Amino acid sequence: MAVGALEPQFYVALLQGLELEKAELPHQMELPKWGEIARAFKDKFATKTQSEWVDIFSKLDACVTPVLTFDEAASHPHNKDRGMFMEVPGVMEKLGLGPDVLLKENKKLIYARLS
Repeated sequence: MAVGALEPQFYVALLQGLELEKAELPHQMELPKWGEIARAFKDKFATKTQSEWVDIFSKLDACVTPVLTFDEAASHPHNKDRGMFMEVPGVMEKLGLGPDVLLKENKKLIYARLS
């Protein structure tokens, strides 16, 4: 899982999703203690599957998302709805594209899949 809960309201939602109490952890912005916080998060994330965490955080505004493989990202509904990936027969099996608007404006902007 990827966590970007820097702002206080997102951090509170993150802790809620993880079922952790603020009092159990060092202060969020106490940089020397970030290793301790990261370990607590890692230990908690290890208790459930990615699918379970996705379900939990889909109900919260916590800036927490799954880390996806290229193929998972290409088939994710969010990316499919926005036309972020497409197949170009004879060129590459899949291409990762910028926003659809970019492609319409400049057809030379294509980011090839890296292997």
